[in-house]
Amino acid sequence: MLRSKSLAKHLADVFSSTSPDSKSMQIQVSRLSVLYEDLRIEWHGAQQDELKPLDHTSIDTRRFYFVRRTLATLAEIGQAINKLNANKEFQSVKKLMQPNEIKRWNEAVKFFAKGHKFLKEWRNDIGGHFLDEAAAYAIDNVQTVGTIELYRSGAGADVKMPFAYELVAVAMAKNKGAETEHQFLEKAFTFLKNAALLAIDAIQIVTNVYLFDRFK
Repeated sequence: MLRSKSLAKHLADVFSSTSPDSKSMQIQVSRLSVLYEDLRIEWHGAQQDELKPLDHTSIDTRRFYFVRRTLATLAEIGQAINKLNANKEFQSVKKLMQPNEIKRWNEAVKFFAKGHKFLKEWRNDIGGHFLDEAAAYAIDNVQTVGTIELYRSGAGADVKMPFAYELVAVAMAKNKGAETEHQFLEKAFTFLKNAALLAIDAIQIVTNVYLFDRFK
């Protein structure tokens, strides 16, 4: 049976600090708290088979939107994890972790350090934005048929652009290099899944060994 426990406290007290290092640590912990909730929304939003109010254009368009936002969020999480791991005050928090938690935390740190360049480049191309280089690559390489839809109602009108999904799908493989598009996307989405799971786990570890106690 699922059980829950809620703790409440003034947030000014939760994130209070006693030194510059402590302040820096609280900044990163607060960032991770916000980004954790962002990531959960984006991760679930991309996986759902149906979210009718958000599937106005198409399910694929909605899913790709959440995937793109996930890239941006994971890039910020990776940055925050790196800063937190390097923080002097945080070393005392790490001492509270169990051996398996230390192992999992360090795994997340190493993963995001190793994947920083890949994640940054992918995020810069399509992660919540659609910049010039990504758009240029898409229109130079797109080979699929796209559709546009016009809806008229009295004196008004609405437009849907399902073809936008096709452009984003092509742009996702912009940095494939010598790999085929299939090889790159298989690797990229495996990376994305691992990054999301490691990020969630790392933030939950910090919450368990540190943040819960701040609410007591």
